[in-house]
Amino acid sequence: MNIKTLEYFIKLAETLNFTKAANECFIVQTAMSRQISSLEEELGVILFKRDTRSVELTDVGKEFYWHALKMVADHAHALERINLVSQNHASSLRIGIGPYEQALLQPILKRFVSENPNTLILIEQYNYERLARYFQEGHYDMMVCINHCADRVRDSETKVVYNGPWGIICSTDNPLHRKEEIADSDLKDQTLINMSEYNINEYKADMTKRFATSKFIYVNSISGKLLLVGSNLGVAWIPEFISNQLPPDIKYFRMKSQVSRYFVCAYQPDRLTNPALEQLIQLM
Repeated sequence: MNIKTLEYFIKLAETLNFTKAANECFIVQTAMSRQISSLEEELGVILFKRDTRSVELTDVGKEFYWHALKMVADHAHALERINLVSQNHASSLRIGIGPYEQALLQPILKRFVSENPNTLILIEQYNYERLARYFQEGHYDMMVCINHCADRVRDSETKVVYNGPWGIICSTDNPLHRKEEIADSDLKDQTLINMSEYNINEYKADMTKRFATSKFIYVNSISGKLLLVGSNLGVAWIPEFISNQLPPDIKYFRMKSQVSRYFVCAYQPDRLTNPALEQLIQLM
């Protein structure tokens, strides 16, 4: 078994199409078939159900998929560690974050870097759906995210890093900005601007019930939220820890009734062999 064969297996498991998987791996279809058959023979199991019309993962194949992702990620991590040592870096950390977490992580990371100047920090930012998938595939030592994102990941441990209030933001051109505080009933008939990675139907049902509104706009970044709110196209939820970074034409209100959303750092226990990761978790 080699890494390249595992990569072929992963690609076929994700596409369920020999031709497409072969094209994306830049090999011919017959070579892809040989690699998969060789892997099945080596493991002594059937990974795919296949006939002339379809390809499906077997139950064993579904289980092996997660192990294959980890083996490929561990291989990449080992190569990275070797390169770091050759470049005189003591250690490295790969961290994934979602749309909000930059403001949450920055003061913690600033302290960590001051104490660990030879640790290489690599940061990637994605929406929560992609972030959870990449973390599950082993791309990161840690991800900092909203709780529902971490709930999607198997075999990870979490530590709460923020469990504070959320609030509503609106433009200073919106009549709501004159209020001292906002209740749920004040948002009736307001357009709610929301991140698109949530379950949209579930979100709409919840918000319609709570605020008696049926108008929604979906964006994929906090910048998109601020742009539309600042243009007075609607109101939006944000965690309070980013309220001090708002432009002057946007006002923040802490809601009378709170939402149960919080932020965590998530990590795989087997990555705790990296002392830099363990130290950063302690600072969270």
